[in-house]
Amino acid sequence: MSDQLTALSSLISNGITEIAKKYAERGQSYPILADPAAGDGIMDDADITKATNTVLAAAAQLIETLRKPADVLMDTVYAMHTTSALRVAVETGIAELLREAGPDGLHIKVIGDKVGVDGDKLGRCLRFLSARHIFKELAPDVFANNRHSAVLDTGKPYEAIQNRPLDRFENAQRNMAAFVSHASAEPFAKGAMCLTDYLLDPESSFSIDPAITPVSRGHGQNIAWFEYIEQPGNERLLKNMGAAMAVSASLFPKELVLSTFDWDSLKKGDLVVDVGGGIGSCTLPLAQGFLHLRYVIQDRPSVIPQGFKYWASEFPAAIETGMVQLQAHDFFQPQPIKDASVFLLRFVIHDWADKYAKEIMCLLRASATPRTKLLLLEFVVPYTCNAGADGKGKYSYVPGAEDDQPPYPLLPSMGPVSSHVYFADLRMMANCNSPERTIGQWVDLAEGTGWKLESVKKGALSALVYGVA
Repeated sequence: MSDQLTALSSLISNGITEIAKKYAERGQSYPILADPAAGDGIMDDADITKATNTVLAAAAQLIETLRKPADVLMDTVYAMHTTSALRVAVETGIAELLREAGPDGLHIKVIGDKVGVDGDKLGRCLRFLSARHIFKELAPDVFANNRHSAVLDTGKPYEAIQNRPLDRFENAQRNMAAFVSHASAEPFAKGAMCLTDYLLDPESSFSIDPAITPVSRGHGQNIAWFEYIEQPGNERLLKNMGAAMAVSASLFPKELVLSTFDWDSLKKGDLVVDVGGGIGSCTLPLAQGFLHLRYVIQDRPSVIPQGFKYWASEFPAAIETGMVQLQAHDFFQPQPIKDASVFLLRFVIHDWADKYAKEIMCLLRASATPRTKLLLLEFVVPYTCNAGADGKGKYSYVPGAEDDQPPYPLLPSMGPVSSHVYFADLRMMANCNSPERTIGQWVDLAEGTGWKLESVKKGALSALVYGVA
């Protein structure tokens, strides 16, 4: 035990020294948690990210090693209250209100009067979040933004977001609040609570039907998620989902999408089809960076109007010149485009169980040319045990498929560094009766579809490149 504690402590100490050195080399200091204007600085730098991930994994493992098991389980089972408290803060516009108040913050009585809720109860939610380093309590019952809560600020006037709640996330300076609002909405909360009943019921436990999910059990209708959000009365869910997907894209560095594929190898006029591309947030950096290509963004008819608004705001010339087109298309129908150089799918396949995912891939293969590539931007779920980590494992024949072994005594999954992937996996089960997939499952998924996995570039978001088999 003492050997592990010492090793973990050394990883933390050495990592922090490396991070401080990298910031000093750039003439910067690490962003202060208490400062709402600190931003992220150069936190996405590759060397800093590597050192940070090691520190995070070691610190989390050290904490869990030292804590009492009962305390760990208590904090975990009560985690639902973190989600609900954060949703309260977002839906009441606290980040915008505190930004307008300035560095002196606001007393909970004043906040309650402005928001129209019980200030004491709201203050308890803010104190709960402040104890988790979201917001800060400057003095008893006086709160202000910190670096984490400031990300919830849309940048709009508080009055504007209160008067037009359906439009609060349109053209926002920062939009993490859109993701929180979407991810914490009532259907998801009910779905999470229904997971146990869903698994214990044989009719749902062994089903792959996208209409039979914990979420559908929660709202009482056996209907698939993407159909449910288009029902009358769910307008805000639908609208917020578009904004949340744009946030999801922004969470990954722009360079990640640009570097997932050798886009310069494509000839002038070659076509990239963003299948199930939503409003086109994934295509935007490509269109801005590779002007010699053409792009088509495909999604449900209800999403296309949002897409036109997005491009009118972000890159109107792309639509005006025809470099980018938006097309209504159901990817369970034959693919109408027959000359694509790349079919790009970001977080599409994870919405579907294998049977349906294979159907999507088969339909794309039927429209592919011999040189067409299928590029999937997805999570690869890390194993929490060693599985071919030395590069000589079962999938070592696929470049990039095998993981490097992290330093002793860290988990192969690096703990909190990949925790979002496991959250996403359970969320996909709850929403869509579908999985995030391990590398083995991504290899197996291609079987019988006419595609073969050629390479993997792993990261916060992994790029899986399939070629024609």
